[in-house]
Formats: sequence, C-alpha cells, structure tokens
Amino acid sequence: MMLEPFEEKVQIQLFYLSLVLAGILIILYLSGIDFGQWLPGCYFYRKYHLYCPGCGGTRAVRSLLAGHPVKSFLYHPVVPYAAGVYVLFLFSNILYRLSLVKKPFRLRPVYFCAAIAIIIVQWIVKNLILLLQ
Repeated sequence: MMLEPFEEKVQIQLFYLSLVLAGILIILYLSGIDFGQWLPGCYFYRKYHLYCPGCGGTRAVRSLLAGHPVKSFLYHPVVPYAAGVYVLFLFSNILYRLSLVKKPFRLRPVYFCAAIAIIIVQWIVKNLILLLQ
C-alpha cells in the first residue's frame, strides 16, 4: 500500500499544484525580498531551549536557493530531500505531458513517510547534540 503510487486523479492534482507552487517560488525568488527577516524566530526554542522539528528549515531553504545544498542539508535535511522529490516529480511530469518520456515519476505515500522520518531523526539528533554540549 505505501509503495503503490497515489491514484491518477491525485497525481494530476498534485502536478497542477506543483506548477502553481513553482510559479510562486519563481516570483518570490526573482523579487529579491527576504521574507525570512519578518519571521519571529522559533517560539519553542525560546521557551524550552530545545530545537523544534522545524528548526533550521528557513535557513535550509535560503541556503538551497543560494546554491549551497550541503549547508542546506546540515540546517535541515528534509529541505533538500523535498526539493529533490519535488523537482523530479515536476519535471518528469512536464516531460511526460510534452510526450518526451513514456512514464512520469509518480508520488507515493512512502516519500511523505520518509520526509516525516527525516524530520524526526534530525530533531532527535540536533537536540541530543544540544544537550550533550
């Protein structure tokens, strides 16, 4: 079940959603506005002095957009993972719809489960390192 791709209707909806998201990301990137400066910081970290599961995500996105995938991975490994799956899905489906490839990359629930596992593992590792310092 987890390894089976989502049904075709869902794949098509995700593809169109991906196109919209790509458009928004391109517009935001080309605008040059640094939206990270308006974010308030992590409430969880300020209150409990522990990292939350999303800590480092904004820095990871900034690093990835700046062309630093290793730095992005170190800040939050789910960001380059998700970007890779997203790019593979989007471009393979564009090529499929242009009849340049016979089969597109299809999203499966296991990819989302892997992202959740990455988030949990990085959260535990970051907090263990923090507590052992």
